[in-house]
Amino acid sequence: MAEPISLPKGYKRLGAFAIDEDSVFTTQVALDAYLAGGSSYAGQVVALVLDGENEAQIYKVNKDKSLGSIGSVDITVDAEPTENSENPVSSGGVFIALSNKAESDHTHEIDAAPTQDSTKPVSSGGVFTELGKKAESNHNHTLSGITPDANNANKVPVVSADGTVIGYTAFTVDQIVQLASIDLSDIAVGEKKIVLAEKAEDGSPIMGGAITQLDKLGPPTLSTILAETQAGWDGDEITVTGNNLNGALGENSQEYRIGSDFFLCIAHSYGTDATNGSATWVRNRGQDSLTPGVANDDAIITELETEDGWSAANFKQIGTKSKKGTWYRNITGGYLYMCIDKLNGWTRVGSPLAIDLEITDTTHPILIASLKAHSWSSFYLEGTNETDEAAEQGQEYWDNTLGFVYKRGKDGYWMRSSVADRENIFFAAIAPDYGIVTRGFNFKVIAKSDFGGTSTITTSADVAYNIGDTVNSGDYLKVSSDTELSRTVLIIQPV
Repeated sequence: MAEPISLPKGYKRLGAFAIDEDSVFTTQVALDAYLAGGSSYAGQVVALVLDGENEAQIYKVNKDKSLGSIGSVDITVDAEPTENSENPVSSGGVFIALSNKAESDHTHEIDAAPTQDSTKPVSSGGVFTELGKKAESNHNHTLSGITPDANNANKVPVVSADGTVIGYTAFTVDQIVQLASIDLSDIAVGEKKIVLAEKAEDGSPIMGGAITQLDKLGPPTLSTILAETQAGWDGDEITVTGNNLNGALGENSQEYRIGSDFFLCIAHSYGTDATNGSATWVRNRGQDSLTPGVANDDAIITELETEDGWSAANFKQIGTKSKKGTWYRNITGGYLYMCIDKLNGWTRVGSPLAIDLEITDTTHPILIASLKAHSWSSFYLEGTNETDEAAEQGQEYWDNTLGFVYKRGKDGYWMRSSVADRENIFFAAIAPDYGIVTRGFNFKVIAKSDFGGTSTITTSADVAYNIGDTVNSGDYLKVSSDTELSRTVLIIQPV
């Protein structure tokens, strides 16, 4: 015979509440929120029962999630919980009933102190008192010969894995650095502070704790103190003095950066007043070559490329502060310069920049005017007129009108010579001999003097030469005479 099939029993209501919590709402706000959500559906029937009201509003949910009224029913609400009642009860009534029940039926008995086998609660003060007694009576920390000692007062203990004190450190509790006590308000994200350990008079270390802390980066005042132009640099080390009471000059282990150069403070003294503090810094250079456009480097380059002051051995001591090991070479060529000592001493190798041998009224108008106006009772020093343009050693100026040549010597001194003095051509003509006059530049004869006879001058084309005519570079003139032992002097000038 077949066994009967057990079917699940239908739900049996056990109290006055909705089977589906999304079908009966007690506030309009809750109903609206439900409709706006994703669980409501068209055709659903919902009820709105407001607290304190007997009437229930019945609605159907439309496709657009709006409500269509179906009707209302009266609901009886009990003011307070009533035995065997099927009606809902007001929230306020439940609260009052529970309060009255607590006051009438629940007297709370509390033990003043912990009592063995008691099920009553115990007062907080009683627990505290008993724990204090327990600590005093039962917790003398003794292990491996470690006993309480007044010398260990406030010392940080060494605790084993089982929680037993097995010794004491040399540090007191106030020397422990608490992260919450470190002030980071004066540094940026990513910057660091150093907690300091100080050496006491007896030689023992003292931890500075949360009070004595050092910013890893030096103060902004160092941008001036460690500048390249400071006179105190001895190679790559400098000791600055002054007011260091608050570390403005730097403190040991601090770092700083200026451009591509990095600095480390290796020693410091706070001093006793605003004048006798000090800090010693060392420099690690990120770049050894001079950089045009940087004020101090531009000043060095100007002095290096000025010919005055260079010795025959190509050494020059300049006035602008320089770093030993620094080098420079102009991108257009010329000398390679190197600083070789701590006293701004430079040397150079190679060849100078290619320059025009001759200056002109276009390139050096003021200097040329100064040269022409000079009395020439002595040399002319370039720069006597402050607006003179600078020239280089060996450059010249040819005055074709007056017949003078000006040449710059060493250290800016100029000399003048006459073209006539330099280009007098003497011939001792013994007939039928002749003399040839030629130059590596265009020239002309401006005067001819005969002694003991009469000479003639012809060109390379065997045509009579007229005084003042130009003879091209490489061409020549022929001077001849029919009188024995006669002499001819020609004065020529470049053209």
